[in-house]
Amino acid sequence: MTLSRQIVEIGLQLVKMDLTDGTSGNISARCPDGMTALITPSALDYRLVTERDLVRLDLGSGNAEGRRKPSSEWRLHVAIYRARSDINAVIHHHATWASAVAVARRTIPVLIDEAADIGPIPTAPYAPSASEALAETAASEFERGSNAILLANHGAVIVGRDLREATRRALEVERLAK
Repeated sequence: MTLSRQIVEIGLQLVKMDLTDGTSGNISARCPDGMTALITPSALDYRLVTERDLVRLDLGSGNAEGRRKPSSEWRLHVAIYRARSDINAVIHHHATWASAVAVARRTIPVLIDEAADIGPIPTAPYAPSASEALAETAASEFERGSNAILLANHGAVIVGRDLREATRRALEVERLAK
């Protein structure tokens, strides 16, 4: 399955798993060239997204290429890919329980064995949505080795070596938050 098809399918899975209402959050994956990533478009319900709607981001310049606008959180994704070369997938969601813990500004400890590869899930300091400050704050948490973080008063960001790992972790973060 192509990378673009995987992103479309994962968007649908996030809706089915109740991690998004369909328009909140975003998904990206680093392309095999290592220099670009595909990201979901801004304000388009995952149930309507097609492969043609995905936007290609240049990870060096941040320039976007595609027929739609990239997610407003594109800076967040680019900063994370720049911070760690082992990250090839990023999922950002606003699921209920993870968002509640983010509002409480708590850290979720490793509670069960299934979370061992995620590690503790800290809450990054508040920064406005879609801002460069948010991207920098999140990237610094990932540079410390986190595989998932909460964004104060916002939601969760989860990474993986591939989309499958990031998706499993995204579901686990919500379960741990609950």
